[in-house]
Amino acid sequence: MAALPLRSITNPDTLAAFDAGILHQVLGPHRVYIAGLGYHLPAQAGTAIDADALAAALLRADVDFPEDLADAFHTIVETGARACGAAVGGAAG
Repeated sequence: MAALPLRSITNPDTLAAFDAGILHQVLGPHRVYIAGLGYHLPAQAGTAIDADALAAALLRADVDFPEDLADAFHTIVETGARACGAAVGGAAG
């Protein structure tokens, strides 16, 4: 499983920074699991995600957190961090 600090995916600001379409792609295959945590993913892809409610649900995650969901979150968090770093580096140069 990818090593991903829990705070990375339970911070509403971090979740809100991602495009709703990307979050739908990541969460869609795990709709039942996420619903079991108390968050109901909007049916229509691209519909706004309630970042506060999703973060609260993810805080309730247990040891059965799907490995591929953790990997997907790891990928989008790392990709976002690299993109932000590149933007900052470009602005500083």
